[in-house]
Amino acid sequence: MPPSSRAFPVQLDGPRGHCSKPEHLPLVDAAFARPGGPEAQRMKRDLCTGCPIGEQCLAWAMTSREEGIWDGVGPNGRTRHGAPPSTNHGAILRRQAS
Repeated sequence: MPPSSRAFPVQLDGPRGHCSKPEHLPLVDAAFARPGGPEAQRMKRDLCTGCPIGEQCLAWAMTSREEGIWDGVGPNGRTRHGAPPSTNHGAILRRQAS
């Protein structure tokens, strides 16, 4: 199967985001469901801070119109910085990439 042009920016042989660990997926899912909720704030604090791929993560979300939290920045924050508005399919793509 050819790689998607919208593949998440994680190399399987390189650094992975803290959010890709299986034990963090319930928090990630909750943060994507409510980007302004308490789970999103916890994700920003506990998972995004110090993430080894944070800058790549944010850059990808800025150009890919993703929903949810990416490098600690939600959809409204990305839009304020010039990103196009988010779409709702980002959580599915992110889960497939992990």
